[in-house]
Amino acid sequence: MCTDKKYVLCGDLMKKVQPLRTKADVERIKQELKKHSLRDWLLFTVGVNTGLRISDILALHVSDVLDQASSKPKIVDRLEVSEKKTSKLRDVLLNPAARTALRDYVITKDLTSSPNAPLFPSRKGRGRRSISRYTAYRTLNKAARAVGIHESIGTHSMRKTFGYFLYMSGLDITRIQYMLNHSSPDVTLAYIGIKRDEIDASMRALNL
Repeated sequence: MCTDKKYVLCGDLMKKVQPLRTKADVERIKQELKKHSLRDWLLFTVGVNTGLRISDILALHVSDVLDQASSKPKIVDRLEVSEKKTSKLRDVLLNPAARTALRDYVITKDLTSSPNAPLFPSRKGRGRRSISRYTAYRTLNKAARAVGIHESIGTHSMRKTFGYFLYMSGLDITRIQYMLNHSSPDVTLAYIGIKRDEIDASMRALNL
């Protein structure tokens, strides 16, 4: 049984967190995070717009998001990420929402002069290391509760939200399966909460 502090590290419990299912909920969490921390707002914005695992997001450095070929500070169009879980190299497009958030954060905080610094620095250790997965989980969960979202929300919710909205936009489930590196479409459907939604809808309609 996982302790509360280790919740974010426990696979069985991580699978129980839910995706956000409306853009309004996504926006409410973004605004709640932004009130307190640009860093946390950026982490969430990048998470829901790229589908990267939290371990790969927290491994990012300032240099990873800056176009080294540009004479002026410029955010890259694509991220190259070596996944910690699979060791695979992923080429991830940054959509306008992610690029704008990165630009606002990097330029506002003037991080261009510290390219080797972590993109999401911990306040401990003078910013030389990234925040922990537990800190990220606690921050997102707290923000969700603050805006009245009572479903279980954590760091894995960002990746699930990414997949959920792609599916709802009409993207074929096999393509989402490929993007999330799942073993089958059924795994992906369950992961992003579609099967649960379908079962819940059937139960509501039953009314015997």
